[in-house]
Amino acid sequence: MTEFSKLYNNRLVFFFSRTLILGGMVLVFMVMGSALGMFVGKYLLGVDVQDMANILSKPDVSSHEMLALKLFQVFASIGGFLVPAFLFSKAINQKAISFLQINRPSKTYTYFMAIGLIILASPLVAWLYQINQNLTFPEQFAQLEANIRAMENQAEQLTKAFVKVSSVGDLMINVFVIALLPAITEEIFFRACLQNFARLCFQNIHISVWFAAIMFSAFHGQFYGFLPRLALGVLLGYAFAYSGNIWVSVLAHFTNNFVAVMVSYFEQQNMHVEMLSDTYTFPWIITLVSFAACLGIVWFMHRLKYKSLYSDGK
Repeated sequence: MTEFSKLYNNRLVFFFSRTLILGGMVLVFMVMGSALGMFVGKYLLGVDVQDMANILSKPDVSSHEMLALKLFQVFASIGGFLVPAFLFSKAINQKAISFLQINRPSKTYTYFMAIGLIILASPLVAWLYQINQNLTFPEQFAQLEANIRAMENQAEQLTKAFVKVSSVGDLMINVFVIALLPAITEEIFFRACLQNFARLCFQNIHISVWFAAIMFSAFHGQFYGFLPRLALGVLLGYAFAYSGNIWVSVLAHFTNNFVAVMVSYFEQQNMHVEMLSDTYTFPWIITLVSFAACLGIVWFMHRLKYKSLYSDGK
C-alpha cells in the first residue's frame, strides 16, 4: 500500500509504468495460453490451429476441427485476460480477491438492473453501429479504408463459420466459449482489473469507466465496431462501479453475448428476427427512449450505491 501513498506526487508515472507492466503480462500469458491451445489442438486432437483461417473457410469444417479451435480460444482467453488480472493485483500490492471485487456482496436487484440495462441499450447500440458503419475516410485514405473494410468483412465471415452449429451440443459449447467465458475473463480484466486500477490512480469513477471502455473496444481491433462496443463497455463499467460486484457486469456481458449466440442459432434454423439483426434500424424515438432508459438506470444505480453508503455510515 505504500506505493499508493506516493500516487499524488507522480500518479501519471505510476499509472503508465504499471499499465505497461500489465500490457507485458497480457502479451506473455496470451502467447503462453495460445501455445498451450496449439499443443492441445495439434498433439491431442490432431488439428493444427495455426491454420485457423483456412480451416474456418472450408465449407465442411469437421466437429473435431471446430472443437480444437474453440479449445484454443479458451486457453488464449484465460491466458490473455484472467491470469494477468490476478498477477497484476500482486504487482500493485493488492489482494487479488478484494481488488478485483470478486467476493463483494451485491443486492439482488442490481443483477436485474444490469440485465435490463443491456437489453434496453440495444436500440442505442444498433444506432451507434450504423453510424460507425457509415464512417468514411478522406479521399487520400480511400485505399486504407478499403483494406480495413476487407479485413473486417473477412473477420466477420470467419466469425460466422466459428459460431455455426449442427446440434444442441454445439450450441451449448458456443454458449460457454463465446458467451460465458469471454464475459468472465474480459470483465475481470477490463473492469475489475483495469478500471479499478485507473480508479485507484485517479480517484474518479468516470475517468476509470471511460478509460477501461476505450481499451475494451480498441482491444477487439474492429474500427467499424468501435462505437457500439465502446458504448457497451461504458454501460458495463458503470454497472460494475455502482454495484461494487464484478459478477453484476459479468452477468450483463453474458446477457449481451448470449443474445448474439442465440440470434446466430435462430438464423441458422431459418428463424430470422429482423429486429435483432445488425442491419435493422430502430425508429429514432425508440433510440431516444433507449438512451434515456440507459441514463436512467445508471443514475438510479448511482443513487442506490450512495444511499447504501450513507445508510451504512450512520
